[in-house]
Amino acid sequence: MSQPLASHEEWQARFRPYLALLARNHLCARLQSKIDASDIVQQTMLDAFAKRDQFRGSTDGELLAWLRQILKNNLADALRDHGRDKRDVWREQPLDLQIDESFSRAHD
Repeated sequence: MSQPLASHEEWQARFRPYLALLARNHLCARLQSKIDASDIVQQTMLDAFAKRDQFRGSTDGELLAWLRQILKNNLADALRDHGRDKRDVWREQPLDLQIDESFSRAHD
């Protein structure tokens, strides 16, 4: 493998374009408006740089595989979070009903 990367900026310059391409390709068009691929890549770069001492490979291919795995985990987390943020219309109540219930409790 080439010489070790000393800074986060070096990691960004070298790997960000590749990871951005992968992230965009793995997000369907419907989700690209809701989940920003560049945010996922940024988190991946931060995670990888913070955990760089855990990398046990010795080749660029192994490093790229390691980065892809971190990206995959971050994409899965983003998709899970997106699904969790959806509104549950069954739990929603009209505002006037909520106010009436609040007033009722205040008079008890």
